[in-house]
Amino acid sequence: MTRTYFSLHNEKPRLEKELIEIIRTLEPRLDLFTYTSPDPDAVYLFMEDQKGNRFSVQSISDGTLRFMAMAYLVLAGEDSPADSVPGLTIIEEPENGLYVGHLKPLFERLATPGAKDQFIFTTHSPYFIDLFDSCLEGVHLVKPGVPSSEIRKLDVEKTRKLLEEMSLGEMHFREMLG
Repeated sequence: MTRTYFSLHNEKPRLEKELIEIIRTLEPRLDLFTYTSPDPDAVYLFMEDQKGNRFSVQSISDGTLRFMAMAYLVLAGEDSPADSVPGLTIIEEPENGLYVGHLKPLFERLATPGAKDQFIFTTHSPYFIDLFDSCLEGVHLVKPGVPSSEIRKLDVEKTRKLLEEMSLGEMHFREMLG
């Protein structure tokens, strides 16, 4: 992740600033990233607050590090050239180590018009599933089947009616989806 962020710092500083803004929701002290390279084979990432105090990535939680990686993936997808091949990112249980509410603003960016990259999330968390109640067209379920599992789309109209009664995660928990 450090080398990726360092490249971003050197090649796309506007995107780096946007990334810092997103990460600041979890790490409010963050003002900027700084890097040191004691030898040509190593780059070290530090975060700095507004007073110039440095703290290393080793001082933040695993969940925050996961969030930083996901934020980069979402932003990189938004910033890819229009004529490039769409990316596919698969993230298993992205909510691990994180308060699910922090993911909502980040993942709302995935449903923006013109987004072309695809993201596949696997989860068992009804709270995470609730994040996607406003973009039902993109929600698919994997159900056990014979001889293999099946991918099914939601019945969007039926699901919208049920959303008046309960959350998407609750529907999943009660096995009412597909």
